[in-house]
Amino acid sequence: MPTFNTAEPIAVKLDLVAADVRITAGNRADTVVEVTPTSENEVDIRAAEQTQVEYSDGKLLIKSPKRRRKLFGRGSPADDQRYGAIKVAIELPEGSSVRGTAALGHLRATGALGDLRFKTAAGDVDLDEVNALEVESAVGMVDVRHVAGNADVTTAQGDIRIPRILGTAVVKNLNGSTALGVVTGTLKVKGVNGDIVVREAAADVEIKTSNGDVRIDEVVRGSVVVETARGSLNVGVRDGSSVWLALNALVGGVRNDLDDAEGPSGAGESVKVSAQTMFGNIHIRRA
Repeated sequence: MPTFNTAEPIAVKLDLVAADVRITAGNRADTVVEVTPTSENEVDIRAAEQTQVEYSDGKLLIKSPKRRRKLFGRGSPADDQRYGAIKVAIELPEGSSVRGTAALGHLRATGALGDLRFKTAAGDVDLDEVNALEVESAVGMVDVRHVAGNADVTTAQGDIRIPRILGTAVVKNLNGSTALGVVTGTLKVKGVNGDIVVREAAADVEIKTSNGDVRIDEVVRGSVVVETARGSLNVGVRDGSSVWLALNALVGGVRNDLDDAEGPSGAGESVKVSAQTMFGNIHIRRA
């Protein structure tokens, strides 16, 4: 179990094939890495033994071996066709940054991390707190409790849940639901199949999807564009913010619960809402 003296936050680079990664960030002056096989299979054991763990000048590298096809010797054809799967456990100082890739596997972290950039073909990402966030997953869920900076998340299939983003957010979700809490910066969400929910948007919003409902519980200011081909739209406007509306439901109803006198007045916060659906209802209300 390699242990390194790390009095300050470090930078972690992951170069993995098939691995489940668990990171624990805390108030500590060392970094501990443990690599184990996911099973007693020879391929997994060999992958764990051959995984490279190196630390120098505040940088930690964890690199698993690539698959090699056996030409001679023992081993079943199934072993030749699969990657060795490992488990990686890292305990490190809070505020450390993480970047890396994994073909298969999950990334889970507890505690506060710095910037995090991670790309996986198949696997979930589950994090407590990060500074800036950049995640790309072909198949998998993304669940991050707190982002202290900007967020950029893409998934082809899987649900996305981020309760708090203290910065800008760009989200692309082709197939799955998207649930965001407070977003203080500009917000762009692009979906294909799946409902989209935002609890509070404090700046400009652009949400477009092909098939799914869109609900924004509270908008405060700026431009709000929400569009869906098939689904309902629901937007709440904070009390005190004046509103300009452009609403279009091709097949469906439009419900405006705002008073006629609540249009732009030139004083205080103002919101411009443009909502469009081909098949579905539109509801505009006070938050």
